[in-house]
Amino acid sequence: MNARSESRALVRKSGVARRASKQRSSEAFHKTASDLGNTVEVLRGQLKELQREIRADRVGKKEFEDEIAMLMRRREKIEKNLADNAAWAREFDSAIGPFERTYAGLTHEISGLYDNAKEEHAKGVQVLIDQFNYHPAFKRWNETFFAIPFRPK
Repeated sequence: MNARSESRALVRKSGVARRASKQRSSEAFHKTASDLGNTVEVLRGQLKELQREIRADRVGKKEFEDEIAMLMRRREKIEKNLADNAAWAREFDSAIGPFERTYAGLTHEISGLYDNAKEEHAKGVQVLIDQFNYHPAFKRWNETFFAIPFRPK
């Protein structure tokens, strides 16, 4: 072979090689483009899912905020009732003091009167025993006097 034919063979080889290289590059480009397209579609799907989750979270957040607002209103009402009740209790304590002192004095006085009544009752029963032959535990067959025994405590 001469130099010229060798040179043409190299050019042909390089042309075939170039076409093969272009084809490989083209296939690689198409594969990469396809992979990128798939990746973009996957990312779009994930973005839509995230947007749905964000909307759901906003709705959930609104529900929590509404619940917190309701609980805060309830807390304020309870605190107001507590303050009102504490004020009422203070007023009651200051107003009831004189009545409690009067009640204590009256119960002490009534206790003294009742103790005196018990003593006088015992004396009266003793008069019945001494003067009328009364027996407090039971009635005898020949007695016309009848009474139910009672002893105050």
